[in-house]
Amino acid sequence: SADISLQSLALRAKNDLRWLGTKEVSNSLYGPPLSDIQYIWLAQINVTEDPENDANFREALGSAMTVAEALCVCRAPPEGEGSRLKYPLAFPVTPRSGAALEHWEDVTKRCPSPSPEGP
Repeated sequence: SADISLQSLALRAKNDLRWLGTKEVSNSLYGPPLSDIQYIWLAQINVTEDPENDANFREALGSAMTVAEALCVCRAPPEGEGSRLKYPLAFPVTPRSGAALEHWEDVTKRCPSPSPEGP
């Protein structure tokens, strides 16, 4: 479903991690030739020209990994359906770092794919 309110937090976090890990997000802010997709944005943004891009990307990816793993148990839509859970994510989010970042896809594999409509 395209309606984000019908998607579980687990699914949204996995999607965010996948879009970030595959670099769809950073490449699509610029569009062609970096990506076949161009996000609707006021101007093209080439984040690769930012000298701090690599460090910022690694921190964002590490944070997305932490969030996706913590929210894996949130399999029902957030609109009051399914069982109530204690919110599993602690703030501030502690990003993963180092070699663990190279295995971002493992996080998406460890968390089963929830149905877009719920458990």
